Amino acid sequence: MLTGNFRIAENSQIIGWAADRSNPDRVVQLRLLLDEVPVATLTADGFRPDLGTRSPRSHAGISHMLDGHLTGGQTVVISLQDSVTGEFLPPGRVSFAAPTRSIAAKLDSTGRGLIVEMTLHGPMILNRADLGVDREILGYGEYAVSEIAVIRSVASPTRSMIDIGANIGALALAMAAHAEPETLVHAFEPQPHIFHRLCGNLALNGVTNVLPVNAAISDRNGTVRLPHIDYRTPHASGGVQVKQSGPGRPITCHALDDLDFESTPVGFIKVDVEGHEPEVFRGGRALIERDRPALYFETRNRAFCSEAFPWLLDLGYRIFWHAAPLYRPDNFAKNPVDHYYGSGINSNVLAVCAPPTAADIQSFGLVPLAAPDEFWPVDRFPEMWASKITQWQRGEA
Repeated sequence: MLTGNFRIAENSQIIGWAADRSNPDRVVQLRLLLDEVPVATLTADGFRPDLGTRSPRSHAGISHMLDGHLTGGQTVVISLQDSVTGEFLPPGRVSFAAPTRSIAAKLDSTGRGLIVEMTLHGPMILNRADLGVDREILGYGEYAVSEIAVIRSVASPTRSMIDIGANIGALALAMAAHAEPETLVHAFEPQPHIFHRLCGNLALNGVTNVLPVNAAISDRNGTVRLPHIDYRTPHASGGVQVKQSGPGRPITCHALDDLDFESTPVGFIKVDVEGHEPEVFRGGRALIERDRPALYFETRNRAFCSEAFPWLLDLGYRIFWHAAPLYRPDNFAKNPVDHYYGSGINSNVLAVCAPPTAADIQSFGLVPLAAPDEFWPVDRFPEMWASKITQWQRGEA
């Protein structure tokens, strides 16, 4: 017997859950029907910590963006049908009018490609097919506001900043706004297609104190390998990993220690490189030891932390875990639906020589490192995040 429900959020996202009470082990597959025409199959397997006893399964969530199926202003009847039993998920057939929020027309004719949207960070070129950063901005009009708050707290506006893994520039734009006009933000992004949009977003916002570079940061100068991606089809550009060798496109890489940041001290380094952190830090040891910048990096790599933490502690750094929430109720788009159901967080670490105030530690939800060998201590975070943090302990995203 099919149980569950769904609704459609203002950002054109289907949110809900579905399970089979007569067969709790079955993962329900649902046909998405628009005006009775099937257009996609959805799998109800997302983690929903809020379901409790309402569902026989905790992994029964549904999340699907309708953008690729609709044009702005189009009205359709939407329903979800169990592909096995033929039952319709409550509330059955729902009429929905697709919103139009773009400040410019789509840049292609397919309805699936690039658009320009006004966001908290300013106008940005976004890709409807990118299911990572772009999806967040399309849904909420902003990205990583909790991370931006930390950056503004610890980054000196008068010392150079480095954004490694800048993607399309949401954080680089915030760093540029925080910096003094003459202070430079050096933004590195290895993916050429994403780099083009990074440059476009900087230009759209009239930013002149960010120097974008189409390169990876590693432990040497040379090349790394970037996987081939069709950016016209569903993908997640924020999860792309570069490799030292193997198949893929060769991309220029640099070691931080071999770069000249215009002979100015570096005050802040942000690193989001999907597992390439050991190489980034090995290639920047001299810079870090010389300038002692604030470091803010994403990691789920236990071996890297075991190597890096003792070294940083010896340099006088204080280290904090930061499970950075992705959803903010007062978001730019005024979207009231948290499609993570409270469990959307990024796995960041903050290392600083000048520790934040007690008020900031509490406000940001920073968790001080208790011991050099500690790694994502699940018992020191809210229970709703336990499943996600346990995944990080296993090295999973």
